[in-house]
Amino acid sequence: MNTGIIGLDNAKFTINFFFLMARIAAGEKSISGAKYFSVNVKKI
Repeated sequence: MNTGIIGLDNAKFTINFFFLMARIAAGEKSISGAKYFSVNVKKI
């Protein structure tokens, strides 16, 4: 019983960790995009 609960918690943690990493990756892309955009606006 306990091992099943631990396994379920680990699965949830893995899924949450995966989504967190995906969010961070998406955030970095949008931040770099925003920096690129602001640099181009300054050039104009």
